[in-house]
Amino acid sequence: MRRKVLVAEPDAKARESLIGSLDGAGFEVAAVGCGVEALRQARNGCFSMLVAEVELPEFDGFDLCRELKRDLRTAQIPVIFATRRGDEIDRIIGLEIGAEDYVVKPCSARELILRMKRALGRVEDTQFSSPRLMVGELALDRARAKCWVRDREIHLTAQEFKLLSLLMERQGNIQTHRQILREAWQYDVFNNSRTLHTHIRRLRIKLGDLRHYIENVRDMGYRLCEVEVRDVDLKALAAA
Repeated sequence: MRRKVLVAEPDAKARESLIGSLDGAGFEVAAVGCGVEALRQARNGCFSMLVAEVELPEFDGFDLCRELKRDLRTAQIPVIFATRRGDEIDRIIGLEIGAEDYVVKPCSARELILRMKRALGRVEDTQFSSPRLMVGELALDRARAKCWVRDREIHLTAQEFKLLSLLMERQGNIQTHRQILREAWQYDVFNNSRTLHTHIRRLRIKLGDLRHYIENVRDMGYRLCEVEVRDVDLKALAAA
């Protein structure tokens, strides 16, 4: 079965070229020229990935990504920016708001497709790992993309969910800044931990009085505190 990819690219020539390259690589492609139409298609379709230019008319790529990550219907769609905007601050913003990768044009179709396949592989690895975890009073259901603090559901962005899932999987073990940035964002190249610190801060706020579960290990990284981990049936929580 061919994976379905949504392309948001305002330049008609570049859009047609990308459609041809992705089709040749085995993807089914839907392509649009503006952010508003991309958002509509993403909400109404079933896409494995979005590839977007930041400089979209009407509704730019950053706003598009933010809207997708706020909506439970689309929060799990991985986003890759393929854009002319190459400043470091733009890259940081793109990754902070939840993009899987950020590719600066001009880039070869071959490189972009490789990055897309790697991102899809990371997403699928998460989906096929153990879907249900509980650490103390914190519950996570990866199959349904849901999280609970005690019996209260909290709403996480896709990137916050991925970060918490990583820490819960490796509960008790220190994850260095570099490890987390590389595995959650493919952010190794920038050697900048601003993205990680921002997401940790937001995640702790959402965890409320369980914020202490995420421990800062000075000059090293973060870990989830050592609380009993066990498989749980989350159907009762999901129905609550």
